[in-house]
Amino acid sequence: AQGAAGVGSSACAALATSVGFILAGAKAASRRPRELPGGAGPVGVAAQGGVEGVRVLGGWSASSPVAESGKVHQELFDNQLSVVADGVAQIAFVVDKKHTFSTEEFELGKGTTENTYILYDADDNLDGTGPLLLVDVPEQRFSAAFMERLAPYMKRVEGLIVTSVDEENAQVVETLAHEHRRVADSVLKVYTSKAGVTILQNYLKDPKILEDLEIEGIDDDSYIPLPSMNASADETGRPTLDVVDTGNPKVPEGMGVFDERNGMFFSGKFFSAHVSQMSEDPSWDTAADDWHHFFD
Repeated sequence: AQGAAGVGSSACAALATSVGFILAGAKAASRRPRELPGGAGPVGVAAQGGVEGVRVLGGWSASSPVAESGKVHQELFDNQLSVVADGVAQIAFVVDKKHTFSTEEFELGKGTTENTYILYDADDNLDGTGPLLLVDVPEQRFSAAFMERLAPYMKRVEGLIVTSVDEENAQVVETLAHEHRRVADSVLKVYTSKAGVTILQNYLKDPKILEDLEIEGIDDDSYIPLPSMNASADETGRPTLDVVDTGNPKVPEGMGVFDERNGMFFSGKFFSAHVSQMSEDPSWDTAADDWHHFFD
C-alpha cells in the first residue's frame, strides 16, 4: 500500500499505509546478495537512479501477471476517508485479499490499500475553503469511487503529486485532469520525478490531455509549496514538502515527499505494509512483519 509514515507522531496513518522512513520496531537484519538456485552466483546487479540493486520485473511492472489478470480491472468501491494529521486527510481504497492475487508481494494474504492523501492548510480544514494538494491516485479499478469521493473538493484542488507511475494510475490521472478542467476550469499541475514525466506521458491515452495538465519534473531535494490560506504569500513564504528521490531498479521513477509541518513522509512505493485492516492506534511493531516481508 503506497502511502505515508508518521515520523515521531502518534497521528501516523493507519497500518494500511506505508510503514516507515525510520525503521523503528522493524526487524533488523543484514542483507546478503541473493543467489540463483544451485549456487549459480548472485542475480545480476544494475545501477539505476543512483541505486545499485537487482532489476526486478513483475508486481507493479507493465505486462506483469497482475496487470494481465482480468480481475485487476474489476471495479472496486470500498474506501474510507479520515484525517490522519494536521493538514492531512487520507482516502484509503481497500483491496480485499481476494483481489490482491497470489504474487509473492501479497502472499501474506492480508489485502492492501491504495492511498490518496489530501493536503491542506492546517489553519483551514478539509471542508473549508482553502486550496488542496493531492498526493497520489488509486488504481484504475477505483477510478469511479475516487471521482465520487473527490467531487466535493474538486474546485479547490491546486495540484497532484505522483510518487510512482504505472499503466493503472496513469489512466486515473487522465480522468482527474478531465474532471478538474470541467469543474474548476483550470489546468491540473502534476509534480513527479523527471523519469516519471516520461513514463506518465507514455501511458496517457488521450494526446489532448496534455492541454489539461502542467507536468513538472522534480529533482531530489527540491521543494513543493504546500497549500496556504494566505493568498498573498508567494511560494517562498509558504511551508513546503521536501522531495526525496527513492528511485530504485523496480521503481526507477519513485519519489517521496516529506511534510515539514507534521513530520509525515509520503513514501509512495518505497516502504509499504500490505494490510487492509484499518487500525485506530497503528504502531511500528504491529506492522513490522508485514513491512519486513515487503522489504524482502
